[in-house]
Amino acid sequence: MRRTLLLGIALLVAACRGDQPTAPSNIPSVSGSYQLTTVDGQGLPVTVIDLGTYRANVASGTLTLSGNGTYALEIGYQLDDGIKIRAAATTEAGTWTAANGAISLASTQGSLSRSGTVSGNAVTLQSSERLLVFRK
Repeated sequence: MRRTLLLGIALLVAACRGDQPTAPSNIPSVSGSYQLTTVDGQGLPVTVIDLGTYRANVASGTLTLSGNGTYALEIGYQLDDGIKIRAAATTEAGTWTAANGAISLASTQGSLSRSGTVSGNAVTLQSSERLLVFRK
């Protein structure tokens, strides 16, 4: 009876260990830092808002895919109100997974998610409005 109880506990512990989150299996080839190179097929800087005297340009971007399955995304902007040009940035963080050439990013700062492809040293992300290409 004691042997059966110990065996049952060992199996239970082994089964529970499988519930821990795991990082993507292809981390060595995908993880790293990527620089934004194009937005909608155009090289940076790219005008994303043009209201005559007010313009916003995407000037830079960095996507960091960490080996533990988390990511950080920062997009830098140039804001021109016709009088002064200012720099601004937006940041986002969350978790990522990649398999079979596809990548998914899920933000931990709301319900935002992005999907795209991974090929060689490039990550392409499609949002609802823009196509972003990052390269190592």
